Order: sequence, then structure tokens, then C-alpha cells
Amino acid sequence: MVIASFLLAFLLPGCTPNCEKVCKRLHECERLGLGDTPEGECVLNCQLQENAYEAAEVDDSGLSDDFDGLKSCIVDATCADLGDGVCYDSALYSY
Repeated sequence: MVIASFLLAFLLPGCTPNCEKVCKRLHECERLGLGDTPEGECVLNCQLQENAYEAAEVDDSGLSDDFDGLKSCIVDATCADLGDGVCYDSALYSY
């Protein structure tokens, strides 16, 4: 199921979830412990990261595509899977 979601995300342009949808999904998962962090702050940080990767695309870094995959994974994963780190991508997060 997750593999099919990744394939769809990369084969169908324009289907990548936006930051609002990703952050809404993250805030639905109590196990992630986002607590009092406002959803709007999540959206802003997501958009900043998205813009940075799109700007870096000139260097053929591939980070923009990786970030699109991450956003799709977050929206498609269960809260338990997200808590277990199923969407973690070491190319995007070295920590």
C-alpha cells in the first residue's frame, strides 16, 4: 500500500499533498506529541522547507522530489507508522 502511494505520487504530477494537508495530518496524530505547536507554524515551516528545496533544484539535488515523497508518505501513513518513523528520510533529515 505504501509503495503504491509512493509510485502514484511520483507518476502523477500535481498530486503531491500541500503543506496544509500534511500539517493537518501530523496534528491528528497525538502520539507525535506536537502538543501546543500551532498548525500554522507547521505549515509555515513546511512551506519554507519546500521553497528551499525547490530553489536548490537548480543544483539537481533531488531534494524537492524527496520532500514531495515525504509529504505523500505522511498523508498516507497511519499515526502508529508515523510515530515509528516510517517516513524518515536521511537525505532530508540527518538527525
